[in-house]
Amino acid sequence: MILNLDIKHSKGGHKFNYKLLLESSITGIYGASGAGKTTLLNIIAGIEQPDSGFMAINDKLVVDINSKYSIPCNRRGVAYIFQEGRLFPHLTVKENLLFSNKYLDKSKIEIKLKDVLDLLKIKPLLNKKPMELSGGEKQRVAIGRALLSQPKLLLLDEPFSNLDRSLRKQIISYLLKINATYKIPMVIVSHIIGDILRLTNNLAIIDNGRVVAQGDFFNIMANSLVPEIIKPHRYLNVIDTTYTEKSIDNSLFTLACKKCHEISFNTENNKINSLEIGTNIRLAIRPDEIALSNNKLNGVSIQNQIKGRVYKIFENENSTFCVVQCNGIELVSEITKSSLLNLNITVGAEVWCLIKSKSIEIIYDI
Repeated sequence: MILNLDIKHSKGGHKFNYKLLLESSITGIYGASGAGKTTLLNIIAGIEQPDSGFMAINDKLVVDINSKYSIPCNRRGVAYIFQEGRLFPHLTVKENLLFSNKYLDKSKIEIKLKDVLDLLKIKPLLNKKPMELSGGEKQRVAIGRALLSQPKLLLLDEPFSNLDRSLRKQIISYLLKINATYKIPMVIVSHIIGDILRLTNNLAIIDNGRVVAQGDFFNIMANSLVPEIIKPHRYLNVIDTTYTEKSIDNSLFTLACKKCHEISFNTENNKINSLEIGTNIRLAIRPDEIALSNNKLNGVSIQNQIKGRVYKIFENENSTFCVVQCNGIELVSEITKSSLLNLNITVGAEVWCLIKSKSIEIIYDI
């Protein structure tokens, strides 16, 4: 268990009632602006003290208001990366990175400066001041500073909000690498579900200061637990794959799914040219980019045609969603209700998932 809390809090006329049990190594906190996401992080970090309740991190009691017990924020082992980074403007990048060093027990330092510089690719920035950095560089330095504080839990508040799409993907890649390398649990706040889903399917949904749903996002979506907050078309298919071979014409690349070696994806992406065969990567495909067919199609330009069987169908007012099991992986396809009727697709039907190569987004490599 990573985080267990049941607390009540009031601030500025607003009341918050959080009840959470998080066990995933990466958990996303989703909600609209003003829902209470940042307040939750502040309480976990110790910046704000709740009115009542308890909180435990990694099975260690951190707060118990009833017994007036609360571990100070600097002893919780929690690193907090704020939305705007909050680097010290008068210090160099190196001085920012090593700021917590003087407070640490040197015998317990596991994450080294060199490792962080290599992982986040920030060595060339060491002698610069924050004002000389781009938005993406500032965020990487803030992440590096947090890592060098040797945290047991990493909190990130809207880490992608000030970044363009390219930089958001870059930071997502770094966070996945950090989690894979150091196994540090993360709680990530965002108002963009797509960014969270590129990192994890495990979410807690917050609305009006309360946790209204938590768990696997697909289950939350498919079971319409919070339909007024979650719209199914925001879902994202995320698949872990391995780069296995390059095609003969060198323009398409084959990626075999880890869960099932019978399925491969072909993708057009120059980034793969620099990867070694056997490299693990993650793919993202929007549901509306997956068409369905009753048969495999010949004489078409669609490179990926994957056979599967429909095991769930659900809909909202705009679209219909088919969940297709394809030899070990699940793909969610968004189609119109008329297409569902015309193709006579029902639960249990055999279908082919059609995915254009250009519809496959490569998120990261580790």
